[in-house]
Amino acid sequence: MVKFNGYYVYEPVLHQERENWEPWFFVKAYLFYENGNSRAANKFIKSQEDIYFSISDFKDENSFYNYYLTNIGICLKENEGQEWEASFYYDKISENQFKDRQTGEDIKFVPWKK
Repeated sequence: MVKFNGYYVYEPVLHQERENWEPWFFVKAYLFYENGNSRAANKFIKSQEDIYFSISDFKDENSFYNYYLTNIGICLKENEGQEWEASFYYDKISENQFKDRQTGEDIKFVPWKK
């Protein structure tokens, strides 16, 4: 259900549009590992067509999640086993797309560039 040869990315969001400034977009992505772990990465990009993450973008120690496959999608667990544990649910739309239950936003699969 989850693909491991790339990452899942949200649609870019315009960040602080200002007059006489070049617009920047904020984009977030998830990388899933086969062992049930996941990492998130964020970055700013100049163009919505310029979405590219590399494996090194997912190295931040503060972006670690566990994930579980459900019969309808994915459950991401942050700080699992702690008092401040948080769960995030994503419903499967297709083989390449999930919908965030909390925000209604889609995350789409992007394979690694060769």
